[in-house]
Amino acid sequence: MERFDGSNWILYDYSVAPFAFYNTTDLAFRNNEVFVATHGDFSQGEGLAKFDGTVWTELNPSNSGLPYTRVECLDVDTSGNLWIGNYDSFGSTSAIVKFDGTNWIVDSTGLPEIINHLVIDGGNRFFTGIESMGLHEYDGSGFAKINTSNSGLNINGGSEIFIDDQQEIWTNNYLGFAHFNRQSWQVFDSTNSGFLNAAILSIAKDHSGNNWIGTNEGLVKYDGTNWFRYDTSNSGLTNTYVNAVNVDADNSVWAGTNAGPFRFDGTTWTNFFNPAGSHIEKVFNTPDGDVWMTSPGYGLNRFDRVNNWTNYLPPGGGGCHGGALDKNGNVWYAGNNLYKWDGNAWTMYSTADGLPWNYVTALAVDTNGILWIGTQSGFCSYNGSTFNNFSVSNSGLTSNFISDIEVDAFNNKWIGTSAGISVYNENGVVMGIEDQGFPKHADISFYPNPATDFMVVDLSHITTDMISLTVTDVLGKELLVVQKADNFAKIDISSLSAGIYLGKLTSEKGEILTKKFIVQ
Repeated sequence: MERFDGSNWILYDYSVAPFAFYNTTDLAFRNNEVFVATHGDFSQGEGLAKFDGTVWTELNPSNSGLPYTRVECLDVDTSGNLWIGNYDSFGSTSAIVKFDGTNWIVDSTGLPEIINHLVIDGGNRFFTGIESMGLHEYDGSGFAKINTSNSGLNINGGSEIFIDDQQEIWTNNYLGFAHFNRQSWQVFDSTNSGFLNAAILSIAKDHSGNNWIGTNEGLVKYDGTNWFRYDTSNSGLTNTYVNAVNVDADNSVWAGTNAGPFRFDGTTWTNFFNPAGSHIEKVFNTPDGDVWMTSPGYGLNRFDRVNNWTNYLPPGGGGCHGGALDKNGNVWYAGNNLYKWDGNAWTMYSTADGLPWNYVTALAVDTNGILWIGTQSGFCSYNGSTFNNFSVSNSGLTSNFISDIEVDAFNNKWIGTSAGISVYNENGVVMGIEDQGFPKHADISFYPNPATDFMVVDLSHITTDMISLTVTDVLGKELLVVQKADNFAKIDISSLSAGIYLGKLTSEKGEILTKKFIVQ
């Protein structure tokens, strides 16, 4: 934690405070005192800290009225009472605690789950954000849920983002998921879908057009009409808490669960707990077709979809929250700091190098090879020498708490935050092919798709004169060029490794149209 006195920044860490500031989650000011909420991993720095300007005091269940060790959020009402969101180390029991400076009053009646956020307005109304259950209002005795059906809310956040083969956007928001076809949004929740009131944790779309939704009650498949849930009773899953979903180049579905990652090829379920480990938080692909996954306890794992696994765990890296592979083959690791593995050694980057925050939550590489980094204090780009930071104060970012970054074929950066989704493109955001100059009916298609040696490109729906068709990887590296193609062009893809590629059509006017295809 740091304080700015108008001229200088003053750092408060484990060297001056009564306990280490791991995962500082909230601050509140009461009179001349500052209160700090913390909850550390593996019992590191749990509790509430009070600072009067000179002396730090640690408050925990042994010396205060707090019932539990971990403190998530704080706020102060108009009477000067401190209100605290408090829960145990396992997240199974929680309470709201009121502290008037002398007395502690605990209320856990009807509390559904961990309270992530607590805000008190000028009329002393309490609004709480509750994990997996959205926004609630607290009246001192119970909770009332606030959602799209009883308020002006439409899309409740956007923690994880998936971009499908058509460059359309899918995002989960705990209460449901949303689809953006680059023109309008459609929201799915318990009122219009076939799944129950489960927490929506992740979403992906396979190459056959099926959606796969990770929930705390299993893996849900949606084919556009029908809903089907896979759980421990009807699949190879041994755990129903599906934190992450991904689809690889073989069209196999990956489910990252608390019991490890599972691969489903449409027929067979395979559990990769050994060697990938448990509590898989994210699963993603890189342009070479490899499947990657992150775990707080096992670091970053890479699988070549055959037999070979590689583990990346930097010294002092902490829990892994994201990873990326750049054009030069460097592996980037998101943890308590940003790390790069160049094949021989690890390099650590921190705020001293230009990062906005040491704790890194998301990584992505754009089509120009630029690394994009999400933190709990904004996001930034890194071109190999310079960090360029963005926050709410100097950009259109909706929140400084970044949960995900994904890059589409137009080099737009889609940024999942605690307050919704932001989109950024240094050259101007491109929403669809019409923004690039092609008519709305223009289209190109590849068949067979996936393919191995040769592929035919159907250009019969292109009415403008084209100058070239370029094949690139998803990072924008040019691999093949077909000059002055007719309505149908046959291209040799036998030299390409298995993975996802982009066909980029350029007209004589400089108009661009991009479509994905798969080499297997």
